[in-house]
Amino acid sequence: MKNIYVLAYLLASTSILFAQNTMQAPQNLASIPCASNIDLVNFHPTGNYENSGSRELIWANDFSNAADWEFSTVLGDDNWIITSTAPAILQEIASATQSNGYALFNSYLLGVPGTEQKADIKSVNSIDCSLFSTVQIRFSQYFRRFVDSTYVLVSLDGINWTQFETNANITANQFNDNDGDSNPNTQIVNITGIAANQSNVYIGFQFASTANMSLSQYGQNYAWMVDDVVLETVPDYELKLGTIFNSDYFPAAADLDVVSGPYYSIPVAQATPIKIWTVVENIGANATNNVTVELTLDYNGSTYGPFSSEVLDIPVGGSDSILIVSTLTPSSVDAVEATLEIKYEENVEESITNNKGTTDINYTEGVYALDEGGDMQLSGFSNSVNFDEWKIFNVYEIISPTYLTGISFALAANATDISSLINTTIFIDVFEILDNGDFEYITILGENFLDITQEDFSVGIVNIRTYNFETNGIDPLFLEGGKSYGIQLTYELQDAPIFFAASGSSSYDFNGEFQGTSGPFTTNNWLLRMNVDQEVGISQTSQSGNLILSQNQPNPVRENTVMAYELKSAEKVTLEIYDITGKLISSINEGNQAAGNYTINYNAAKLNAGIYTYTLVAGDARLTKKMTVIK
Repeated sequence: MKNIYVLAYLLASTSILFAQNTMQAPQNLASIPCASNIDLVNFHPTGNYENSGSRELIWANDFSNAADWEFSTVLGDDNWIITSTAPAILQEIASATQSNGYALFNSYLLGVPGTEQKADIKSVNSIDCSLFSTVQIRFSQYFRRFVDSTYVLVSLDGINWTQFETNANITANQFNDNDGDSNPNTQIVNITGIAANQSNVYIGFQFASTANMSLSQYGQNYAWMVDDVVLETVPDYELKLGTIFNSDYFPAAADLDVVSGPYYSIPVAQATPIKIWTVVENIGANATNNVTVELTLDYNGSTYGPFSSEVLDIPVGGSDSILIVSTLTPSSVDAVEATLEIKYEENVEESITNNKGTTDINYTEGVYALDEGGDMQLSGFSNSVNFDEWKIFNVYEIISPTYLTGISFALAANATDISSLINTTIFIDVFEILDNGDFEYITILGENFLDITQEDFSVGIVNIRTYNFETNGIDPLFLEGGKSYGIQLTYELQDAPIFFAASGSSSYDFNGEFQGTSGPFTTNNWLLRMNVDQEVGISQTSQSGNLILSQNQPNPVRENTVMAYELKSAEKVTLEIYDITGKLISSINEGNQAAGNYTINYNAAKLNAGIYTYTLVAGDARLTKKMTVIK
């Protein structure tokens, strides 16, 4: 179990103090009252402060009056503004009071790569928190990170300010809480250590992109939008459910066994018992004990579960990672909706709206996908960055033996004139991940490269293209069960670059040794999908002389399967089962049979997962078919 102790409640001893000497301290006026036009039903998770237990409203502001705030540029030329117009670089914040204005720092507007940016927006008047022993700031945001940091600012005199970093867990190019679908996203910062029982509290927000950050591309990023700011008391008890992932996928838990994923589409033949991972965070004022998380699965018209996590005790400001393993292994094509919900009875929680979440997993005939689909991030480089070519890849875990029959990927263009892209070559490679973590190519398909045509592009629109091996004269590629394989595209750069699409949360480091300097940067998973088939090349019915043999059903098989055949004349019949090396596993004598239709019920449960062949012998006739066993 991964315990992450966030010392948010001890901020007085861990926060960073700095002096803003270029600003004159605002006058010490009476505390700002709650703006009369604020919709508290939307502001507050429970919709009613009078019915929110220990939570009390201290102050609120919806940016409808710009005079409540003052703005300062510390580094660079950009500054905060109050607006109701979306920045070109991002969609607009969908906050409750968006139409009457919100605070915006648009890093992309005037920013120049390699030029530092830092700007503040701060309350003009002080806020009276003298009657409150706990204080937290809650606000709505829409934010996409690149090489920047965001802070909540708190001061008791308007001169010396304390920074509380927000969005620290967001990776580059990702959105709020690494979830682009969350708009607006709610941020909560506990400022008790500074603001509790204080009569003059000032608050603010700071955007910073400076030269001391790890990457060189500081100074031109995306944007940060903030709205509907509330100061309130910290609830006695409140838990928050984090982002939900399927598969053994642990983005923040290095001590847990990372396999791969999360997968958004999984071939049924590669299905394993569904596993769901998340984090539970304690954002209340007290430790919360005897906490469990329950998983329910809706699949194929039925509900499975609940499956429960182990019992958790979560301290103040702490969080705990959770993996729940179900007993459901999907066996037919359909979507699974996984629902997680925090459960505990010891105390009454202030808000349960952040205690529940869902994720979907699609089980398919043969599509294996790491991308989430939906809204796509486009990524690519032109040759102006001194790269001759670049590569993209995804890695997939193969549970049961199968055949790779093709790949699907998404193209887009960012230029009106795409003539230079026509006849561009994209090479396809497949590699195997070795036990020591290295890789080796098992086949190079570049001899059958893709030549891009006009039909592949619509400017700014993502087009999904499928490259089928058979139609391009390539034999299906056998993939061994229990191993991981990667598919890679290599693109030689042109003046008008091709962009490839990506979405979902990535489990790979695209700046690693494998990519080298020729890899584009993304924190999403590429839309680069495997198309696999357990039964590739298998005709459903075969005939030899007096014998007709049909494909076993079901195939793949976990336990029992049926082999149907027809005899045109009386023959002695024998069924032989072979493993992939050609070793005879079993031989079943059906005896002498008259002309007619027959079936053999075969129990494959005793066989290991893998690809087998079965041969039916009737007199001088022999017919062989493939059978896949999965577990």
